[in-house]
Amino acid sequence: MSPPSTESTPTDELGAPFVAAPGAVIAERYELLALLGRGAAGSVWEAKHRVLASRVALKLLDAHLGRSEAEAAELLARFRFEAQLSARLGATVRNVISVHDAGAHEGLPFLAMELVRGESLEDRLCRGSFDRAEVGLVVSDIAEALDGLHDKGIAHRDLKPANVLCVEGEGSTPRTTYKLADFGVAKMFGEALPELVQPKQTATNMLVGTPAYMSPEYLAGGGSVDGSGDRWALAVMAYELYTGRLPFDGESWTAVAVAITSGDFEPPSKVLGRRTPALDGFFVRALAQRPEHRFGTAEQLAGALVEALRSDSTLGAAPPSPSGALARAQLEAPSAPLEPPGGTPSDEVRERSLEAPEPAQRRRLVSLVLFVSSALLIALGVALYARVDRASSEPRISSSAVEQPTVEQARIEPPSRAEPEPPRLAEAPARESHEPSAPPAPERARRAPSSAPASSPVAVEPRTPPTSTSEKRPTRPLPKEEVF
Repeated sequence: MSPPSTESTPTDELGAPFVAAPGAVIAERYELLALLGRGAAGSVWEAKHRVLASRVALKLLDAHLGRSEAEAAELLARFRFEAQLSARLGATVRNVISVHDAGAHEGLPFLAMELVRGESLEDRLCRGSFDRAEVGLVVSDIAEALDGLHDKGIAHRDLKPANVLCVEGEGSTPRTTYKLADFGVAKMFGEALPELVQPKQTATNMLVGTPAYMSPEYLAGGGSVDGSGDRWALAVMAYELYTGRLPFDGESWTAVAVAITSGDFEPPSKVLGRRTPALDGFFVRALAQRPEHRFGTAEQLAGALVEALRSDSTLGAAPPSPSGALARAQLEAPSAPLEPPGGTPSDEVRERSLEAPEPAQRRRLVSLVLFVSSALLIALGVALYARVDRASSEPRISSSAVEQPTVEQARIEPPSRAEPEPPRLAEAPARESHEPSAPPAPERARRAPSSAPASSPVAVEPRTPPTSTSEKRPTRPLPKEEVF
């Protein structure tokens, strides 16, 4: 025999469970027409108000059925808080699904909400990623709703495409608008709405929301409840809308949590295979690990995203940017300033990235420059070597040797005593026609005395060349006894 169950059905004050079906009437005024969807907390029906003849979206809570009294009471308290909060926000904040009525019917709590003609953002995303214009519109509309919530001290805590509804344009609003829904796990962190009572959370250390959109500080358990977690989720959703994939994903909840806390994600340029430097810089800041490094408001985030989308709209294919971890390390470095307040990279960085050549072109250019430089250096070395070799093999002739004769050129053999040698005047022209010769010897040298020994050379004074009369270079001095 099995032990008795600790769970029980709802208390009698809620009445017997009610089974929803088309044609059924809720609280004597809402007639169910068609099922719109079903979630973890219950189901949503299209219904007709029998008195006003208007159409509403009726949310029926049945998740409390089959639970313990404590769990059922907590779910009912949250449902009631969601109804009160949605009613207050829908009347004062743009792009928020408003609530018109609330109550219970035969043990089944319900909310009568604004009926939206369209689909959820999750259903739209299943058909493919969004273009730049659509991404900018979605993020801008939801950012306006989030700032309205945060100004009133409310954190949504479960922002994801399934909780965003696409409202088809009609009348004065031809374009599709996007509205935030489902405040079932919202939490107050301010005192702007003192009349609302925050339901107590009986379970401790329990994470609320969808893991893929949770911020790293929330997963670590040290983050305070404020708007930073919603802005993180909005950045994750923007990445998903533009690339068609989540920035942090895994096969299990633990793998997703590890990916988020590590902070490493692929930039859009790598995912899409085209140049998106501004978007890469935007997501580095929007998905920074530390909240103080992100955008201060959702409006700032949306404005920076729209500017980045506009900046990258004219760029073509390009190599991917560094991974998120590397880019974030550069962002968080003490010596490097953070991204500009607008969230987009500076114009100087953007222009520099646009003017930079492709890596393949850069490599070819560097190779060409190195080849030309090497060829020039080799040619210069060969020329210098040939010049030095030619200079070392040729005799060096000074200007003085060309302009005037040397002592050896001035020396002549004295004629013998028996037969004096007459001057060779007739042979001079013949020698001058073939090669240069020394100037004729002086007259005193030709008339050497007969008493001079035959073996003694006669030193003569060289005659100054006719081409230079102002400069005389003396020859080696001779002994006095040999000079006449």
